[in-house]
Amino acid sequence: MCSSDLKLITLGYNIPGPLAKKLMLKNAKVYASLTDLPSINNFPKGWDPETSTTSYFVTSSLIFGLSVNF
Repeated sequence: MCSSDLKLITLGYNIPGPLAKKLMLKNAKVYASLTDLPSINNFPKGWDPETSTTSYFVTSSLIFGLSVNF
């Protein structure tokens, strides 16, 4: 059986220096991370084909973050 998975993707954006200085910051970064995205396969929805039949369903998560230095 064939499947295609995307387990982790992280996207980030560094706030440009002049804008960060206006906000009284040395630097800042905004990011989002997605884990265990839905796979393309013939298995039931939520089922991970990489695990055994006795495992739990896979749950996806979306995390947003902000990293700043003052």
